[in-house]
Amino acid sequence: MTLTLEVKDEFLPKLTEILSQFSANVKIKDKNLEYDPYFYERKKDLEKALHSNDRISHDKLWNNIKKRFNENN
Repeated sequence: MTLTLEVKDEFLPKLTEILSQFSANVKIKDKNLEYDPYFYERKKDLEKALHSNDRISHDKLWNNIKKRFNENN
């Protein structure tokens, strides 16, 4: 059986922790994680940066993106 849940971002780590106890019976399927295993970490970082007054230059931003991309490939 497949069940779809809508979970608030801040609760997702706790839910994942809870469900990991039942890994023999529960399989977590998340399209975001299938395409990018660091999706939620990046999303959290982006949201934090958007609400912060800390800004970085365009060049530094793209250098960081290239660095992360190269680390994951």
